[in-house]
Amino acid sequence: MKPITKKLFASAITVFSFTTLCLAMLQPAIADAAVLGNIKVSSALGQPFAAEVEIVGLQAEEFFQIKTRIASLETYEANKLEYPSIVRQIRVTAERDSDNLGGGGDNIGNGKAKLKFTSNAAINEPSLDLLVEFSTGNGRLVQKYSVLLDLPKMGK
Repeated sequence: MKPITKKLFASAITVFSFTTLCLAMLQPAIADAAVLGNIKVSSALGQPFAAEVEIVGLQAEEFFQIKTRIASLETYEANKLEYPSIVRQIRVTAERDSDNLGGGGDNIGNGKAKLKFTSNAAINEPSLDLLVEFSTGNGRLVQKYSVLLDLPKMGK
């Protein structure tokens, strides 16, 4: 019985070592991936939409590879979400602070890059689900944001 136990133990160590090695090789790729932060809405119900999302972990050279948009009807349906027609009015652009326009391969200003959401039309829906498609040279993601719009603040 002892030789079988030693064999099983050796096999378990080999599998564990291989798994650890694979995870260690994947870790830098995961750590270098840009991710989207929380949405910060600065508009209210009945106003043109205005919001921002911070891009975290973006490398300087990736900024010029960003492709972003509000997801298509097909993507909404694939995610079992209603496609509100007002989302066609919302535009998404990638921006970064002017003090971080220099080159270099480091993280772009430690989170100073952002997605900016705007619309010309007033948004009269109190809530919307925004699906954002975001990609760089290192990958693509679809991020869902549930937005609740407050009533406008009354003037003083």
